[in-house]
Amino acid sequence: MEEFKISDDLEQWLLAQKVHSSHAKTAAPLLHTNGFNTPSTLEGISAQDLQPFLTVPVSNAISNALKQTQGQPGVDPIKAFQVLTGKNLSTREVAFLWQNEPGILKMAALGSLPKNAADGAHTRAKSRIRSATQAGLKISGYVVTKPLRSSQDKSCIWSASQGTRPLIAKVYISAAPSDFGREVSVHHVIGDHPHITKPVHIVDFEGKNNTHAGVIFFPRYLRSLSDILCEDGVLPDETVFQVGNELLAALQHIHEKGYVHCDVKPANVMLDHEGKCVLIDLASGVCKGDAILESTSHYALGLHRGCAQYALDLRCLAVTMFELLTGRIPSSLDVLMSELKDIGGVSSAFALECANAIDSHTINSAKISTEEKN
Repeated sequence: MEEFKISDDLEQWLLAQKVHSSHAKTAAPLLHTNGFNTPSTLEGISAQDLQPFLTVPVSNAISNALKQTQGQPGVDPIKAFQVLTGKNLSTREVAFLWQNEPGILKMAALGSLPKNAADGAHTRAKSRIRSATQAGLKISGYVVTKPLRSSQDKSCIWSASQGTRPLIAKVYISAAPSDFGREVSVHHVIGDHPHITKPVHIVDFEGKNNTHAGVIFFPRYLRSLSDILCEDGVLPDETVFQVGNELLAALQHIHEKGYVHCDVKPANVMLDHEGKCVLIDLASGVCKGDAILESTSHYALGLHRGCAQYALDLRCLAVTMFELLTGRIPSSLDVLMSELKDIGGVSSAFALECANAIDSHTINSAKISTEEKN
């Protein structure tokens, strides 16, 4: 792992995620006013300190925030700010205001904030976040530019590049260092395989404001199988058979290392520039027999709970092949088995074998293909 200096660009995003994560972990009921929550990085004051003066239960973080802003009891500073501006604030905007405009929030809670001052603070927040997104982050020749999508609460997918090479960057927030370390460890154990994505670069750093993050750079592929289904429709029998073979090879490699992927589905299968399938998102992977951390239930069909077994990956592969053939996801294992038998063809026979198997190495796709042709 190499250290690098985090720029203000990603720092602001990480700080917003840190606020959001800290807020989400609070066990006490949140102060809700018309659906708005009040995140805060402030900690240390008990909710009991203010409870006699409040009209609704609050979390420790919000109690602290209210006391810090010295607002009227029961008044949500963010709610007051939003009513004044007529704008719904994003999590990142809320984080900016708590960190950079505490006086503005205090005045909003007291009811003494002029509307033009509130509008000015909102404009500054939006401008700061916009410039952070546009400026990007440069890391040892790697450039992270803008967020593409949130994969989950613990990480976000960013557009990135290395010179002219397009990449994606998976950025783990400060609240999830163990998740970042676990994904890096899984990739290290799994190693290289032509049908499994491989990190291009990995960095780990400490930022300002006690933020910590890990970044994993991956190749950027053309499209996922999910994209193909949405844009082009279902695939021919022989193509699905080829996809199944390539994914089975990837799963056999993962299983040989003692791991279970746990979340095989079209959205986690990409096509490279040569048209080969590449299995991604090893963040869901765990050792065989360990508790399942993440799995998509309608692909697992009953195997998404409890301990991870190789059969989980094989059933998800069977459902994936079924969806590529039909454009649908079966409602149950019985429906999957029945419809695969009705569809016929080499890929259906392959999927049936996967749905029934408990060990990936017992599946012989070449034998299935020969039997079907005969």
